[in-house]
Amino acid sequence: MTEKRAWLPQYPKVVWVVALVLFGGSFLYRFLEVAFHNDHFEYLALATEILNGAVPGIDFFDPTRPLQYYASAAGLWFGHQLLAEALLCVTLLSAGAALVFFLGLEISGAVSLGAMASFFVVAILPRLYSYPKIIVPALALLFLWRYLDRPAPSRLAAVALATAVSFYSRFDYGMWVAFAVGASLLARHWRAWRQLATAAMQYACVVVLLCGPYVVMQVAMGGGLTSGPGSGRLRHLLQGEDVVSLGLPSIPSERPLVWFRPAGPLATV
Repeated sequence: MTEKRAWLPQYPKVVWVVALVLFGGSFLYRFLEVAFHNDHFEYLALATEILNGAVPGIDFFDPTRPLQYYASAAGLWFGHQLLAEALLCVTLLSAGAALVFFLGLEISGAVSLGAMASFFVVAILPRLYSYPKIIVPALALLFLWRYLDRPAPSRLAAVALATAVSFYSRFDYGMWVAFAVGASLLARHWRAWRQLATAAMQYACVVVLLCGPYVVMQVAMGGGLTSGPGSGRLRHLLQGEDVVSLGLPSIPSERPLVWFRPAGPLATV
């Protein structure tokens, strides 16, 4: 099998048709009756702060979900509306259902069992903001299963990329995926210690390369790697060392999406 075939799965057309039907059915089912729960607006409020120049972990409590915050902020870039957020969440939930189908197909070899697993994911009706809980493990486990089935450098790189996506979605997701990868590498290569060490080192290097800059940025800017009021500039704000402005958030049109607000006597929280 060529490297291209190792990277791109070769499924029969009927499998792609079933996956497309599952994706489309999930999308219509959720989008035709979109429901934003109260907790969802925490993400939108913090995404608005990002548009105003705030940095996760430095200017507000939670540094652990930057990818989800910045994804919501990208939707708010088009205006203060909920359509972009609804499209984002429903699309990723539906993509997660399709990935569960492929994962079930890879494990069982049966289209019917993969479709049943995907149906269960849709039927539990996860809240819109919970899309990382569906798509992150499905993506990571699918890439990991494909590596275990036929180890290749490209497949190991895909596993490392999925781990980084898990980390940026929520830190503990990255930790659990890394634990699963470590146990899987040990089970796959336990009779070939040199191959095990090589695969583990390659995986760790790619993960550190992808996740390390964010950790370094948090440390360099006085942030933290855990949620809570003791992280970053918030610690000084809560101790009364800075003046806190409680003005209503707005979406400035003149600032880029990624903009680091320098430390100063005023902050919006």
